[in-house]
Amino acid sequence: MPDFSTVVENYAQFILDGMDYKTLEQFAFDTLVNNLTQDYETVEDLIDEIREQYDEEIANDLAGV
Repeated sequence: MPDFSTVVENYAQFILDGMDYKTLEQFAFDTLVNNLTQDYETVEDLIDEIREQYDEEIANDLAGV
């Protein structure tokens, strides 16, 4: 029997290979929104993460401050 992770990776690559640029872009956007929504419970937590990864100015711009 093949290794589970190998089949998962092969299947993921197959799916990606079948996507055009716009579909891939939408998939990436939807995945990021879903992950960020699940990973951060409050807007303050998310803004803190943005500050840590980028800087205060970007955090303020993205938060509309």
